[in-house]
Amino acid sequence: MHRSLDERTHLNLRRAVGFLITAGLMQGCALFYRAPSVEIVGVEVVALGLTSGTAEVVLDVTNEGGRRLDLQGVGYKIEVKDPRDDAGWDTLAEAFHRQELSIPGRETRRVRIPVPFQYSALGTAVRSFLSEGEVPYRLNGEVWLGGSSVELQIPFRTRGVLKP
Repeated sequence: MHRSLDERTHLNLRRAVGFLITAGLMQGCALFYRAPSVEIVGVEVVALGLTSGTAEVVLDVTNEGGRRLDLQGVGYKIEVKDPRDDAGWDTLAEAFHRQELSIPGRETRRVRIPVPFQYSALGTAVRSFLSEGEVPYRLNGEVWLGGSSVELQIPFRTRGVLKP
């Protein structure tokens, strides 16, 4: 059975509109979630090797919105301020950590993330600590959320200062 050009065009147009509406609704789901606040509240070295080690970074993740966040993991990049360069930041660690955790609306949960590092990357942090007595950091990343019908990545950014 042949359809006329107008019928096929109409059918393709309806499919395209349906696809765009569906895609828009999926993107719109992110509007229902607010970016969580994430703060480094502790760092502990848990393993040391010849050229590298692993630290456990303790984060407080606060769900700023009213809807429950079903955390699937955290992607992150930790940078430390170079005390010799006002605009300089050096990457200390960057990775993704899979962890399932539910955070009710307007509540905080503590998350522990293993952070592998190379000794060579610690130079800036050590210089900052020795010269300033503290280590300014910035933490950028995204919280990966999942559930039965939605998978979202909600970005976060935070800055702080680690003091001994």
